[in-house]
Amino acid sequence: KRQVNPLCRRRQVPLQLSPSPHPDCAHDKRVGDGLGLDPRVGETKARLRRWRDCLDGAVAMYAKHASELSSDTKGRLALVMPELDDWVSEGAWIGAPAVGGAVRGEAARLSAIADLVRTAREKVADGSARELHAARQCVTVGIAELQGLETLACSACKERDVAARALRRALTARTGLEEELARARAAGNKRRAALVAKAEGALYSAESDIFSAEDLRRRADERLRQLHDEEAPTVLRAADKALIECEARLSAWAALVRAEYARLADGVSVSLDVQP
Repeated sequence: KRQVNPLCRRRQVPLQLSPSPHPDCAHDKRVGDGLGLDPRVGETKARLRRWRDCLDGAVAMYAKHASELSSDTKGRLALVMPELDDWVSEGAWIGAPAVGGAVRGEAARLSAIADLVRTAREKVADGSARELHAARQCVTVGIAELQGLETLACSACKERDVAARALRRALTARTGLEEELARARAAGNKRRAALVAKAEGALYSAESDIFSAEDLRRRADERLRQLHDEEAPTVLRAADKALIECEARLSAWAALVRAEYARLADGVSVSLDVQP
């Protein structure tokens, strides 16, 4: 009996790749908390992100709507009366002439209404895609401004932390070298000069490290102050402007939809009033 390798019986399990983190989560995790920025930065960022997510859904919906319209010459309006016009016109009609004329007239009326509906839907779909995309771009710019500020503040905080750790190491080293210098000065006459010179050189190097670390920390603190006091207000104004522009685009979109459907209603009303 042929032996079957048990490994061959194992099912092939597809490799499961963990999904990439959402860009928002990746950014928030990278910058962390404790940046010391104006609380409005985080609040405005969250608000703009909510707008962006809502707009993404609306843009996708209208893009799908426009795609369906472009692939459907009848505008997805199920009107069968226009087809009856062909029946009446081809001489196959066996009813009374007056009834045939009425059918032809109503078919023409419904065909005109179908054209009005199709035109309105196309204009609404095109205008919605344009205005909603523009609104989304405004929000994206505002989010980028705020996240850029957070990234700069995060970098400055990291530089300050690096400087603080370097300063602590240099201060600890200086304390040890001061003790070493004291021991060198207490050494025997033959070794004293060499030991003192060595200890003084190392102490001088430690003092230089302290100066460099303090300077680095001072520059990081100054950068944070600049971000908090000068750049944060500017970025917040830019984000507020982006939100205002987004809302203006949405108002334009609402006006466009309202105008197109008002035009449709007027056109349908006129078509209904016309005697066939």
